[in-house]
Amino acid sequence: MRRLVPFETYLIHEFVEDDEEGLMSRRDMIRRVLLITGGIATTATILTTLGVTPLTRSAYAQATTPVSLVARSSLSVPAHDARVTTEELSFEENSATLLAYAAWPSGSVGGTPEAMLSASPVAAGFPVVFICHENRGLTDHIRDVSRRWAVEG
Repeated sequence: MRRLVPFETYLIHEFVEDDEEGLMSRRDMIRRVLLITGGIATTATILTTLGVTPLTRSAYAQATTPVSLVARSSLSVPAHDARVTTEELSFEENSATLLAYAAWPSGSVGGTPEAMLSASPVAAGFPVVFICHENRGLTDHIRDVSRRWAVEG
């Protein structure tokens, strides 16, 4: 077996983590690791070393459930919750487009993102929390975390 380069090891760890968090199906995780390692025996050895165990019949049924059907946290705030106003924002800078997600309590700071961004948050009495996403980009989970903070004021 050839030695994996650090980036390949990193990717395999990310795939296993995504499988554990329900962001990726077990089948897709195994397929991706197989593409990196090139062999079933190597894939099985690496995944076993990382604590991935074979699935029982009932666990397999749960693992193949689409991510959209997986139960959400009791703390989640739905995208169209009346307590929160949200908007997808984009900023053009040096021929690159930056994406952002703004969430704030409904009825605060003029009610629009433009008013929120043009007013001084401190002078308006509006607390600001910047949530930096991980390497997966602006995901539904990060949007949900933003809405949770907005609900808290």
